[in-house]
Formats: sequence, C-alpha cells, structure tokens
Amino acid sequence: VYSGDHNGVLTSAQAELIIDKSYLMRLAPNRFINGKQSGSMARFINDCRDKRHYNATFVKMPERECALVVATRDIKPDEEIFASYGAAYWFGRRKILHPSTLSS
Repeated sequence: VYSGDHNGVLTSAQAELIIDKSYLMRLAPNRFINGKQSGSMARFINDCRDKRHYNATFVKMPERECALVVATRDIKPDEEIFASYGAAYWFGRRKILHPSTLSS
C-alpha cells in the first residue's frame, strides 16, 4: 500500500506548494498524498521507464487515501519492484532532469 504522510489528503493547491514532489501521488482530481516523510515502504518503488521491466502497478483508491501496489507478474525474492509513475510525473520533472531546459 502506498500511503501518505500523517497530513492526510492534499488538495491541488496544497500539492502545488510542495517543493520536492518526488513522493507526491495524485489519487484523483484535487486529491494527492505525499509519502516523503512517513509514507509506507511502497514509496521506494521505482519507475525504470521501460515497460518491459515493470512488475507492479498502482491501483489508486482515493476513498481510502492510498494506492494498492499490485504485482503484474511473479516477483522473485530480492528483485526490485518497478511500476510506472505515469506521463504526468515525468512531464513535471523534465525541467529538473534535463540540463538543456535550465537557463544560466
């Protein structure tokens, strides 16, 4: 289960104020959770950005203020878990990740 910090569900306006959005997950329109400080271990699931290697998916449950992590195939012991963060996550980070978008 991917859960947020003890602050509960955030609105879009509150989510926009967060500087480090690395652990921010949109559950539904105007409903976000932030797992940065005290979220579940699921916050350490990575997106390898190669769908051939995904072995899990997030099933968002806004009414329960979390997202389930569901395996999409058998996962071996000690195998890293990969799930897609979605296009919106990467679109929002492209200025951070790509040096050519930075102004001097």
